Amino acid sequence: MIIKEGYNPDQYDTALANFIGSFFPGRANKVVGRVHLANVNRAATKGYSYRLLENGFISNHEDLNKFNSQIDDLARGILKAFGITSAALVASVKKTEPVDGEIKSGGVFQSKTDKFGTISYQAHMRGFGWGNWQSDGLMVGSTGQNRRIEATPH
Repeated sequence: MIIKEGYNPDQYDTALANFIGSFFPGRANKVVGRVHLANVNRAATKGYSYRLLENGFISNHEDLNKFNSQIDDLARGILKAFGITSAALVASVKKTEPVDGEIKSGGVFQSKTDKFGTISYQAHMRGFGWGNWQSDGLMVGSTGQNRRIEATPH
């Protein structure tokens, strides 16, 4: 797990590192400090706690098989590190969502022009590609379309 270099791991960092170290054993270091990662530095500048958890290595066949075959156990362990139990999670889940990745018509789509500001961000949307840059609280992506997105700050 990666945190800001020079910072001490907090209770969540320690719990996550201990869990992931037991789930994917054999790592030399469970918590590693980094100074040259943009999100680590951005979070530190704002005073936010930040951690990047590596869930095995795709180049390690055993890690990849374990990740794919025990993903529910992995998710439960990560949630437990934050004090969230799967029983509480199941009780609050509603089964009214469409099939994951099913794109519906309608809904609201983000602005089609780039909007740059103090904080700018962009999302890659399933079935669409990269959307325009948005900023300062403007919506990125879409609502009511159930598109998977991956976002990046600028």
